[in-house]
Amino acid sequence: MTKECRFCEIALGKKALGQADQIVAETENFFAIPSIGSLVEGWTLVVPKSHEISLRDLYTSEDFQYFVRSTAQKINSAYGSVIAFEHGPNAIGSKTGCGTDHAHLHIVPFSALTKNDVISASLNFKKINPNQIKDVVKNDEYLVFFEDILNNSGECFLSVLEVPHSQYFRHLIARKIGIESDQVDYRTSPRVEVSVATSTRLLSIQG
Repeated sequence: MTKECRFCEIALGKKALGQADQIVAETENFFAIPSIGSLVEGWTLVVPKSHEISLRDLYTSEDFQYFVRSTAQKINSAYGSVIAFEHGPNAIGSKTGCGTDHAHLHIVPFSALTKNDVISASLNFKKINPNQIKDVVKNDEYLVFFEDILNNSGECFLSVLEVPHSQYFRHLIARKIGIESDQVDYRTSPRVEVSVATSTRLLSIQG
């Protein structure tokens, strides 16, 4: 854990944003919290307690896979079908990391964004097995998308980036919903009330 990292602080039990920073699921190595700036209710982040820059080393971890699946099941039971994605940086302060230098996977109840939307977005996404992510991306930055994290038959769509991209999937979702581009950035449009609603709903679900 490092100083001045919001996720490390949350792992220690500190909640600067109150219920919006409430852990909704947790194991020894991971926790899940509502996402600040959620464009839809139910938007949740899976976060390793160890301070990692990206998740590339964790996609082969059974512990990680189990926690992602159990968290996705909880979100699915509350909100419906879920997608998942990561913006994978390789350096502190990278634009791809969207201002957060601590790895996290987005799980979002938003089935309207499909692999066809992602593939057609011209960043050369390729279908691979998640276990291959580390070997394929090496030290490059990347974007990875799971169309249905609960029923994806071991596949995801990966783009190895030539240049950084900030909040890439957020912008795709925003366009689907009809949200203006100047309202997408979580730093200027935090939507804390949506995060609080997500926390309340998910904490009411047992398991």
